[in-house]
Amino acid sequence: MFLKCPECGAPVRRVPRSLLERIAGIFTSRYRYHCRKKECDWQGLLNSRSTAVGQELLLILGVTMVVVALVYGMSFLLVSGGSRS
Repeated sequence: MFLKCPECGAPVRRVPRSLLERIAGIFTSRYRYHCRKKECDWQGLLNSRSTAVGQELLLILGVTMVVVALVYGMSFLLVSGGSRS
């Protein structure tokens, strides 16, 4: 479950971000990485895999909650007959 360099496919290591990147990191889940392969020397921002998985789970949970709320609301309307008596 290691992140790989987008240029050469070698493993990357996480390195400190600049102040501007840290401020932007409040709104995004990106981190600065550096390629371990000296010949490549790529450096840039990537999404952390654990963060990406967490975001996917939150999205799935949110959609599930909306669907459950809609089904519950529709079943309530069907049982009550849609009247406000």
